[in-house]
Amino acid sequence: MKDDLYSLYASKLNLAEHGVSLHRGVGKLLNLPVNSLPLTDYCIYSGADLTLASDAISSVAERRQFSCSDDIDDCHIEINRAKLSHSQIGLTFNSRPVRLSTAAPITHYSVTIPLAGTAVYRIGDSHIETSPMQVCFLSAGLTLDVQRSANHLALILALNAPGFELFVGDDADLLASPEQPFALTIDLGNERLMTFAYVLGTLLRVLNEQVDDTTLQDTVIAKIEQALWYKFFSAAPEIKRAHEDARRVSERPESVGRVIDFVNAHASEDITMPQLVAVSGVSLRSLHTGFRQYFGYGPMAFVRKTKLRHCREQLLSANSTEATVGDIAAEWGFFQLSNFARNYRQEFGELPSETLSRKAELAIDEAEF
Repeated sequence: MKDDLYSLYASKLNLAEHGVSLHRGVGKLLNLPVNSLPLTDYCIYSGADLTLASDAISSVAERRQFSCSDDIDDCHIEINRAKLSHSQIGLTFNSRPVRLSTAAPITHYSVTIPLAGTAVYRIGDSHIETSPMQVCFLSAGLTLDVQRSANHLALILALNAPGFELFVGDDADLLASPEQPFALTIDLGNERLMTFAYVLGTLLRVLNEQVDDTTLQDTVIAKIEQALWYKFFSAAPEIKRAHEDARRVSERPESVGRVIDFVNAHASEDITMPQLVAVSGVSLRSLHTGFRQYFGYGPMAFVRKTKLRHCREQLLSANSTEATVGDIAAEWGFFQLSNFARNYRQEFGELPSETLSRKAELAIDEAEF
C-alpha cells in the first residue's frame, strides 16, 4: 500500500521527546498501547519548517498551508499518511499552536479523532471545538480553517468522493450534494461507534505489521478499509441529518430555481449565459449574486457541474469494454478532453477513465464484502 510519495520525507515519528502519547481513553478504545504511536512507517514530514510541512501535506491532499503565530523555529510538526484504496489514514502532531487552512474547498470527506490537545474548526461564521474522545466529521466542499492547540495529536481519516459513493450504499439522498458543506462532532465513546473503533484499531495494527506476503497484507487492508467506512456511516445517522439540514440551510431565490430547472432539462444542449439570464427573469448581476449566495459559485459553474454529474452517472453505468470517455464527454458538450479530465478530477477526485474502469471493480467489491 505504500507509495514513493510517502517516502518523500522518510523518517520515524519521534514524538516521545515531546512527551506526547495516545490519550488513554482512545488508546483503550482502539486497543492500542498508549506508549507507542501507530503508523510509524508512514512519516512524510518531521521538522520545524512550515513551508516543507505544507508541501508534504499538499502532496497527499489539496493544497494546504500551515501557519504559526508563535516562534516558528520552535514549532515541531510531524505528519504521516498511509494511502489505502479509497482513503488515507494518518497521524499528525504540532508542538506549538498552528493554523491549517486551504484556499479552495476540500474534495475529501474526513474524520478527525483528537488524541491530545484541542482544535477549533471555523465553519463560516460559526465554529466547533474538539478534544480527545470526540470525532470531527467534515463534508466535502468546506474551506478548511482549523486552529490546533500546542501538543495537538490527532488521527485523520480522509475519504475520496468515489469511496463516499461506495460506502454510503444506496442512500440517494446522502449522495446528492448539499447546497452548503457542513461539519459536526460525534462522541467516540458512543456505543454505536464501538465496532467502528474496533475496526479502526485493527487497521492501525495491521498497517504497522511487517509481513512477507505484501499482496496478502494489501488484500486484508482493503477489506478492513471497507469494513471501517461501512461501520462508521451505519453508526452515525447524525451525518445524514446534518446533510439534510445543509440542503435546506438557505432559501432558494425563484430566479435561481428557474435556472436550475432549465439547466436540468437541457443539460445535454449548449447553454449560454444570455439564455440563463432570460430564463431567470432578473439581471445578470442579480443572477450571479443569487447563485453565489445559494451555491457559492456562479450560474455557468452550475451548468458545468451539472454536465459533469451527468457524465459521471453515465460513466458509472456504462460498459467499459464498449463506451469511451471521449464519446460520453462529447455527448454532454465536452470536446477538449484535457480540460474535461482536469475539471472532472477537480470535481470528483479521480479521472473519468478511472470512474469507467472502477464500475466493474465496485460491483466485485460489493459482491465479495
